[in-house]
Amino acid sequence: MPGFPIALVALLTIALVSALPAAAQIPQPATTKLSCNAFKKNPDGSWSPVQLVTISGPNGRLAMNSLYTLRQGVPVMGLDIATMLDQQCQ
Repeated sequence: MPGFPIALVALLTIALVSALPAAAQIPQPATTKLSCNAFKKNPDGSWSPVQLVTISGPNGRLAMNSLYTLRQGVPVMGLDIATMLDQQCQ
């Protein structure tokens, strides 16, 4: 059966591609603790740093200054920082 390996590869490729959207949703590390004093909540519900902040996430390190605006549901370096601030700083 010479076509069997090709069919198996095709099936595995389809399974992998269909799993990608679920893999794109990165769970937030439970141990990431943010300093609430380093951020301010803006009137529109977004957050901005009030000083230079460096955060380590699953995709690397990021230094943010006061020009950054963090919005809920928008990951930065693999972390949804605005949602984490909403949870930790209320």
